[in-house]
Amino acid sequence: MAHVDFAGLQAGEVPGPRAADPVDTQDTQRFAAQSGVRAWIEEVPLEEAAAAVEKMTRGRSRFRMVLTTGR
Repeated sequence: MAHVDFAGLQAGEVPGPRAADPVDTQDTQRFAAQSGVRAWIEEVPLEEAAAAVEKMTRGRSRFRMVLTTGR
């Protein structure tokens, strides 16, 4: 998994995943849908976004971090 350096980010920027070839992405999504594979995520309330970024920066997040809004 690639390391993301947050030090150079501007306010409001959120890095996305490294882009793959669109065909690879479609194949991966098709496989996941057919086999029932789901991503392991760690949900964090939006109010705790700063703590979540800190956790990722320190390499302490276990799964994909997802900010939630409580909706």
